Amino acid sequence: SQGEPIKERRLEFEGRSHALEELGKALQLAKKGLNQIEASIGKDDKYSHLTEEEIKTVEKTVQEKWMWLEEKRMLLASLPRTQQPPVTVAQIRAEKLSLDSVVLPILNKPKPKVEPPKEEKPKDKPADEQKNNQNQNAQGNHSQPNQQQAEEEKMDVE
Repeated sequence: SQGEPIKERRLEFEGRSHALEELGKALQLAKKGLNQIEASIGKDDKYSHLTEEEIKTVEKTVQEKWMWLEEKRMLLASLPRTQQPPVTVAQIRAEKLSLDSVVLPILNKPKPKVEPPKEEKPKDKPADEQKNNQNQNAQGNHSQPNQQQAEEEKMDVE
């Protein structure tokens, strides 16, 4: 029908500012993350495990998306409501998803866990035997009858 393009433009107009705002906020968060990374260079920080390549990927993606956003904002600012918009809400949301899919996994990449080196157990058998004897003594009379039974069983076999 003739009214469909008008309805579509109205829906696009109403949803566009929110979609642009969401993309802008996502870009600001990514930029803030980059600033934190730059501030933490040379320090032991939560971003110290990121490679230079990963950081450059984030920088490049943020810059590309920021330029895309500004270009579309300028086009939309001068656009009369009666014309078909050069960018749709779906396209803006797709750009945000694209940004998030590249930037968030890098910025939220967990720092690898550093396991402390395992301490070698002392191989002093006398110390281990002393611990065993102490444990048996701590158990009380229960260990003595077991020892006697074991000795008696050995005697019966012989």
